[in-house]
Amino acid sequence: MNLYELTGEQLYINQLLEENGGELTEELMSLMEVNETNFNDKIEGYCKAIKIMESNLIGVKSEIERLQKMKKTYENSIERMKETMKSSFIVLGKEKVTLGNFKVSLRNSKAINIVDEDKLPESVFVIKKEVSKTAIKDLLEQGEIVEGAEYVENKSIQIK
Repeated sequence: MNLYELTGEQLYINQLLEENGGELTEELMSLMEVNETNFNDKIEGYCKAIKIMESNLIGVKSEIERLQKMKKTYENSIERMKETMKSSFIVLGKEKVTLGNFKVSLRNSKAINIVDEDKLPESVFVIKKEVSKTAIKDLLEQGEIVEGAEYVENKSIQIK
């Protein structure tokens, strides 16, 4: 039986208990004990699975970091090689070279280079609007009403 079925079973037992006027018969007591044992076994299994997954997650995070470093190394190598080719083209006065499978050429492009950000006009800056949940929490705790926000209390599982 899975946790969903065990929960349904417990709801059924609760309903029987309610229909019985709260009287706990031996049959209901036996059902509750079996359900409790099954529930505990399932929860223990879930905890073990979660611990294994958390351990695997550490390995995955480490592998992601390793691959990101490798990606950065490749990107830097590609950029360095392109810069070397560009320098050679400029020094040798070449604009275009056709070689077997490749056509390599210099092309003109335009980019914006920011020399001194402090001297730029305000109209070129973008202001990012961001919600401060800490400020909202402080206001709500002070008894103020904040339209568009509410204080909710959540429950979470803690495994030790």
